[in-house]
Amino acid sequence: MKKFFVAASSLLLLFTACSKSDGPSTPDNNTVIQGKWTGDYYVKTGFVNGTAITQKDSTLNDIIKNSVFNFKKTDANDSIVGTLNDGTTMIKGIYQLKANDSIYANLTVYYLTPATPQNIAIAGIANITSSKLLITENKKEAVEIGGEMADSTVAVYSFNKAAN
Repeated sequence: MKKFFVAASSLLLLFTACSKSDGPSTPDNNTVIQGKWTGDYYVKTGFVNGTAITQKDSTLNDIIKNSVFNFKKTDANDSIVGTLNDGTTMIKGIYQLKANDSIYANLTVYYLTPATPQNIAIAGIANITSSKLLITENKKEAVEIGGEMADSTVAVYSFNKAAN
């Protein structure tokens, strides 16, 4: 009976003492994305039958570049607030980051002039590190870029982690 008790205790100790991974755990991207980010760049590339159009679309670059975005997780919703690179124009919105790192963000830029706010909807895949956030958005869409009609596009939104 003693041998059985010792064997059972040894097995129990072996299974409870060793975890599956003794290495450091990777932080959850919902935690990493929270905080202040500064816009780095925006670029959209158009494709015709899989071949990239030479001219790029960077119309949102003025909004993204050097603007400040504060990602904040709350119980009610996950919000984004910030200011445009002019320091006064407000940006507000919501975001959802899913387990597979797909992200959806709906932002509104509240310009003083023109009085009509501009909506920006982003749906793509987030690549997040502690210092960089890249959102890549792939779309099947007919859109003119540089005088050529594209049948699909890839847009990249780049952000750098800001010092708090």
